[in-house]
Amino acid sequence: MMMSYGFYDMPPVGPLGIAATARGICYLGLGEEGVCLADMQRRFAGASLHRDSECMESWAGRAIAAWQGQQSIPPLDLSRGTAFQRTVWAALQEISFGDTRSYAAIARQIDRPSASRAVGQAVGANPVALLIPCHRVIAADGGPGGYHWGVGIKKKLLSIEQEPFRNVS
Repeated sequence: MMMSYGFYDMPPVGPLGIAATARGICYLGLGEEGVCLADMQRRFAGASLHRDSECMESWAGRAIAAWQGQQSIPPLDLSRGTAFQRTVWAALQEISFGDTRSYAAIARQIDRPSASRAVGQAVGANPVALLIPCHRVIAADGGPGGYHWGVGIKKKLLSIEQEPFRNVS
């Protein structure tokens, strides 16, 4: 699999890494360059990674605009996910901007009410942060739960989503 990737700053969230194949965005990570590159290499072991910041800048702009609700989600390449993971990821995409759901609610939504733990694992395996909004899944007690990119980033994203984007610079 051939992937192009690049790194960008996304105020107010911070740095992000993004990668795409010919089919679409396959990775969007929230973190410093070294962290995202190591995560890409782990998730896509054996893939041929090619840094192409100029090409990926357009993808990053489209991804950010989609997260902000300014345009539709660009094509995604989720071919490395299992059928169950893709089902969970599709359910996550139905969570509205600024809203949250519990792991149990997602399990019920996909007609697997006893699969909360498996849902949590699928949420954690999401390779495309923001566009598959796994940060919107919280614990049943209303707490943030875990997040691959850190609970601090998750809280920040949820806070940002509570404010109108006209205030985001």
